[in-house]
Amino acid sequence: MSIYKSILVAIDLHPAYDEYTAQRAVEFAKEHNAKLYMIHCVENIHAYGAAQGYQLIMEVEQQLEQEARKSLDQLATNLGIPSEQQFLEMGGAVQTVVLEKAKELQVDLIIVGGHGRHGISLLLGSIADGIIHHAHCDVLAIRAKK
Repeated sequence: MSIYKSILVAIDLHPAYDEYTAQRAVEFAKEHNAKLYMIHCVENIHAYGAAQGYQLIMEVEQQLEQEARKSLDQLATNLGIPSEQQFLEMGGAVQTVVLEKAKELQVDLIIVGGHGRHGISLLLGSIADGIIHHAHCDVLAIRAKK
């Protein structure tokens, strides 16, 4: 019997990395007979002091959300993940949104892709690093193939 019954995979919708990470998450969930959820977060655009451009910013955010929904639906459909197990969230810091959804769903494991290329989080990426350090459950980082 597996210790993982419910898994959340965080996707950033980067085509070069996410197919591999998501496919590995699907395989892992099947091996553990676990329910797999998928999440993507679209961060709000911060435009301090740009009151005149507020309407334009809102339109850009709506377009980003629509494009993200389409990409998430396509990826999830290709992997056989039903719509009720897909989450597209608009909000602040991605790691915070992912961690909140993980608690809400009471998952046993969060799977993230590791492909950062800068600074202190060179090995994983700042979002994956933040999730690993603040999650209430286990976290599995899938290293992206180059």
